[in-house]
Amino acid sequence: MSELIAPHQGRELELVLAGKKPLATLQMDNDPQQYLDVYEASARRQVYARSVGEGMVAFTLYPNQHLINKYLDLILGITPVTDKVEYQTAMGKLFGYTDEEIAAFISGDIKCNCKECVGVGKRW
Repeated sequence: MSELIAPHQGRELELVLAGKKPLATLQMDNDPQQYLDVYEASARRQVYARSVGEGMVAFTLYPNQHLINKYLDLILGITPVTDKVEYQTAMGKLFGYTDEEIAAFISGDIKCNCKECVGVGKRW
């Protein structure tokens, strides 16, 4: 497994800045300091950050801003997906995971506590 696979909590900004992760999200409640660090990095134009919900931010390197729109389209249901596996596969690809890492996550070997994963079962 790569360093992108959980647990990498607390390292999202580091991985994005290093170009190892194309897109990341943070919830203020889960990591308040890193959440603030993302906005500081955004003010310095190191990353492009956008609020994507109450207490949640998505961020990426320039010029990858389009990834945030793709992320929003997925979570808002604008991009059509038929089931949980298709949703999690599309989400995993946006976040830079390999097909093997996505398959391991979907099979249940890896647990995630983010709002996208915790709430995904409610859609299907």
